[in-house]
Amino acid sequence: DKYQKIRKTKVSDLSNFENKNKGSNVLFGDFKNISLARQSFLLLLTGRDLLFSLLLTTMFEHPLVECIFILVLNITMVAYILLLPPFKSTFDATQQLFYEVVTLSVNVSVLILAIMDSIDSPDNPGFRSQIGRFIIIVNMVFNFGSLAFMLVKAFQTFYEIYKAYKERKSKHKTHLKLQTPDHLVK
Repeated sequence: DKYQKIRKTKVSDLSNFENKNKGSNVLFGDFKNISLARQSFLLLLTGRDLLFSLLLTTMFEHPLVECIFILVLNITMVAYILLLPPFKSTFDATQQLFYEVVTLSVNVSVLILAIMDSIDSPDNPGFRSQIGRFIIIVNMVFNFGSLAFMLVKAFQTFYEIYKAYKERKSKHKTHLKLQTPDHLVK
């Protein structure tokens, strides 16, 4: 909140504030600073995860209600990411959206199972097994998707290191070419 107020006033005050709070950059650096709602992504994600844990521990006797609440939390987070994109990086936004959509598909599947249990639905020719298989497949998609994101991120990191190395090497060569013999003696 204080950041947003300073951001709207003076650029010099903003620079001083950012220098004074460099340690907080880890929490806010990857997010757009357009609004407090976008900068609060980690706070909202953590709150959602805490509420999720609270629901799991307190609502276990009411699985249908529990599934509905969890699904609402998940849909809310997907809507938040789509309507107020908090990430500066498209890659980070895509990664988080991937995780949320995978979670959403599992939550819908679990909700279907909870509804079937609540109405004592007989198992139509292996429908529960099909849903179980779907959840397993989604879990595999999640794992391989995570691996793909990690590989892309590793490639990006190595590429940035390589570019920085080449740039440093080029500057060093240019600097050596510009030096005169008098400077080399000193």
